[in-house]
Amino acid sequence: MVFGEISIKDKLGRIVVLRNARPEDSADLIKYLKTTSAETPYLIREPDEITITEEKEKQFIQAKIDAERELMLVAFIDGKHIGNCSLMSIAPYKRYSHRFVIHNKGKIDSLDD
Repeated sequence: MVFGEISIKDKLGRIVVLRNARPEDSADLIKYLKTTSAETPYLIREPDEITITEEKEKQFIQAKIDAERELMLVAFIDGKHIGNCSLMSIAPYKRYSHRFVIHNKGKIDSLDD
């Protein structure tokens, strides 16, 4: 999914740029993942367990761009990567129209949306 780039000010007055991750961000994203994995022992993996290649990360990012229901965002201050977020679908759920039926003294009324 493509998200239009936006800029916002943080509480310190710095400009934060939020945008889609791009394949050229792959090296930064891998480095960031390794850095954050080293910050606490309570995460799912250690930095040396992160073996994803830049090529695989580029493919992952491109898949998020191409996906209809998935999104990967990155945040920058002064051109420096400061964070990222991914939203991924877990199943092909779709929103369906609901039918509401009212029983009124022996008469049934139907409301469809």
